[in-house]
Amino acid sequence: MSAGRAIELERRSEFRRLKEEIMEGATPLPTKATLELTLRCNLSCQMCFRDRGSRDELTLKEVRDIVEGLPESTGEIRLIGGEIFLRQDIFDILDLLSERGLKVRMTTNGTLLTEERVGQLRGYNNILSIGLSIDGPRELHNRIRGSEAAFDQTVEAIRMLSPYQPVSVNTVIMEENIGSIPHVFSLIRELGIGEYRLEPEMFCTPEEVRAAGDLPIAANIKEGGGYGYHADELRGLKERIDGLAGERGIRVSLIPKVAELYPEEFLGGRIREGRTLFCKHLLIPRINTEGSLVYCHIIRKTFGSLKKRGFEELWNNGDMAGFRKMLLTNNLLSVCKRCCRLRSI
Repeated sequence: MSAGRAIELERRSEFRRLKEEIMEGATPLPTKATLELTLRCNLSCQMCFRDRGSRDELTLKEVRDIVEGLPESTGEIRLIGGEIFLRQDIFDILDLLSERGLKVRMTTNGTLLTEERVGQLRGYNNILSIGLSIDGPRELHNRIRGSEAAFDQTVEAIRMLSPYQPVSVNTVIMEENIGSIPHVFSLIRELGIGEYRLEPEMFCTPEEVRAAGDLPIAANIKEGGGYGYHADELRGLKERIDGLAGERGIRVSLIPKVAELYPEEFLGGRIREGRTLFCKHLLIPRINTEGSLVYCHIIRKTFGSLKKRGFEELWNNGDMAGFRKMLLTNNLLSVCKRCCRLRSI
């Protein structure tokens, strides 16, 4: 048995164990958390599914109070937006996370990373990863991201960051860019990145949103449910990128793992029918810009405000425990089947 296969089997066993605990209403206290700092963004990406309904943002003091209220088990925070560098206090937030001893992952489009800001980022030794995206050659990337300057700004940000901080690059796979992704990777592998992630576009059909009933859903809506490329194309792309990455020691991932293991079922929208699924969002709290626990980036159901109640009071209360059990009982929901956090167990 290969090492990769052994690791995958071990992970499935762990997710099965966790599913049993969750079904009993005893989800373990988290080791990671996600903090949505802002819904504002300076780009207009065509595949964006962010819920931009609220403009409220936590103050620096509120961020501090929420972070200090997380359980001791929490050792890692992911900072996401919108675009996190639109917050003028972003380095104050990084300072308080560093003071708390928390590891940090952050996602940015890179267009606002000046030499001065990159110089400031060099001073942090608790950053695990800074994630940026390149979705095609210059003209295509700029069209997808809605800015004529996005490609050059993001590539320059990667160039400035990679000697000093761990950088990962993500590409959203769409019909219009799948043929150009090897060219994109050939370019960025020279910039010193350590990780490259390929991610089929996340979207929902109108029917899938309706099937969620009265749950608030934030989604990139597409008719039909098709991807415009086939399983063999996805396999071939991953194999080609693996070959290009191997000589540089760059770690390549196709996210979610089920898209790599079962590409026909995943791309065909049948993954819920043929596989028992698990969702990593069940284990990782997500805190929205108003300070409330929200299930995930797609299912925007909230479970109480951390500005008013303690984390552990909310984490396993009846409402949240019942919602997790409902998801697992139904093998998740239709809106979940193209999510980057899917796992098969």
